[in-house]
Amino acid sequence: GIRARLNDQVMAPDIAVETDPRTPELALVAREELERVYDILATMDVRRREIFMLRRIDGLSHKEIAAKFGISRPAVSRHLSKAVAAIGASLSED
Repeated sequence: GIRARLNDQVMAPDIAVETDPRTPELALVAREELERVYDILATMDVRRREIFMLRRIDGLSHKEIAAKFGISRPAVSRHLSKAVAAIGASLSED
C-alpha cells in the first residue's frame, strides 16, 4: 500500500536521516507531515497517485511511466505537477 511503499523508502538503509535527540519536536513535525502526505495520496485519483509513486518512490523515468500507462510524457508531467501542487498546498495549510 501507500504507507508501506513510502515507509520503505523513508526508512531505506541507504538514506542518511539525521536525528537529533535534542529536538524531538522536529521529529514529531516530520511524522505529522508524513501522515498528511499519506492522507493526501489516499484521496488522490488512483492514476495520479500511482504516477507520483512510480516517479518519486520507485524512480521510474517519465518515459517509463508514459509507456506503462499508455500516455504521453507531457501527460505524466501534468499528473506529477498536480500531485506535487496538492501535497504542497495541503502541507502549507495551517
